[in-house]
Amino acid sequence: MKVSHLRAVEKQAEWFHWLTLPHPFSLELAEGNYLNVMKTSGEILVEGETLYMNATFCDLVDHARRTVPDDLQFEASWVPCATGFMWLETPFSIPRQPGIPYEVGIRAVGWKPSEVIPGATLFVVFIDGIPGTISAGGFSPWSHFTLREGMPLLETTRRFETDSITALEPGYGTGKEVDELHEIRWVYTALHLMAQPLTKTKEEQTSPLARSMARSRGRKLNSFLKVVSLRRLEYDRQHEEERHNGREYHWQWLVRGHWRLQPYKTLGDYKWIFIEAFVKGPHNMPLKPLTHTLFVAMR
Repeated sequence: MKVSHLRAVEKQAEWFHWLTLPHPFSLELAEGNYLNVMKTSGEILVEGETLYMNATFCDLVDHARRTVPDDLQFEASWVPCATGFMWLETPFSIPRQPGIPYEVGIRAVGWKPSEVIPGATLFVVFIDGIPGTISAGGFSPWSHFTLREGMPLLETTRRFETDSITALEPGYGTGKEVDELHEIRWVYTALHLMAQPLTKTKEEQTSPLARSMARSRGRKLNSFLKVVSLRRLEYDRQHEEERHNGREYHWQWLVRGHWRLQPYKTLGDYKWIFIEAFVKGPHNMPLKPLTHTLFVAMR
């Protein structure tokens, strides 16, 4: 097992161990259901299957979430397991919140079945512990939300921002940056892409030595974790060359990743899918050099 992969199961165990230590969480009672969220976080850390998303796939999700269709509807089948804890090799950014003097990056995403809404899934997004706060040395749940079948992305995000605003937590506000960088949009995009054939999930076993060292420190490591990575799509060049219909191409060129509305099963039914970036053109031709377009604004 790679050291980076082991970090996921170690963090899951470390965070739960930190959660069992004495904390002045009573100070947070005035801020609402913080204690309930911490209880839910503990259940995710104990019961959740461990998933590790590598940097390549993190980058793909970060790119795709900026253009994901606003009408994309959540599907329960996207969720890879009932209860899970997914550690991200590369944290993703979120909009700056007024009054927060530091940069925030989402480090992990957890989920479990909702105890309130049948068939729905409760998500918690985590950040690393912030020095100088009660979360120092551990973690903090940045936000939590419940998703159920058929919930449209933009409507869900806007409702979340409306319902979660308080005097102490004013929310992100509105605008293009919020729409593109919201953590709910990232979760929709990540789960949707994980359910597509362009990804692969490989199960790896933690080493006996690592589990033994963890036990000696009073922690428990999961025996397995799932590594989520990008499957390199094989491009059928022969089929593509047949589509050229006799046209002669002197370059290969890069087609950027993009969303496409794809016919699905029954006639008239369509679903959004993400087409990964790929190289197009005859395999024996050089890659077309990148070009830059200069825009001049004149009065």
